[in-house]
Amino acid sequence: MTHIVFMENRSSMSDAVFARIRRANMRLDYWREQDEAGRQALAAQAQYLIVGATPVTAGLMASMPQLKMVLRCGTGYDNVDLAAARAQGVMVANAAGANANSVAEMTIGHILALYHKIPFLDRRLRAGHWDMFMHRGNMFEM
Repeated sequence: MTHIVFMENRSSMSDAVFARIRRANMRLDYWREQDEAGRQALAAQAQYLIVGATPVTAGLMASMPQLKMVLRCGTGYDNVDLAAARAQGVMVANAAGANANSVAEMTIGHILALYHKIPFLDRRLRAGHWDMFMHRGNMFEM
């Protein structure tokens, strides 16, 4: 049976996704819900790790002799020791592009905020000044 270990905290979203994994007859365990003995037992059996921000160190991977793959939920690999993974023959993948829509939305939001001087006006209002109309940005129609 395929054994997956999720390294992050349990959430309603992870529970919904992982319910499907369990229906596919795969074993899934939550690392953070285990005590030290439970973690050692999981490490001995883990084939796949799903991580977010949790560091995946050479020591952690060395404690997982059956480890085949580390899947990073997000972009980048800055929390995974790639040299150790390569040395151990462990594949590493991420979810590149998974947050592309969110990044685009954030960019548009920042553009609008700067265009309308919202950060500046927010600081002024918090300092007790109401001068919105004096510093208001240009108006445009969409």
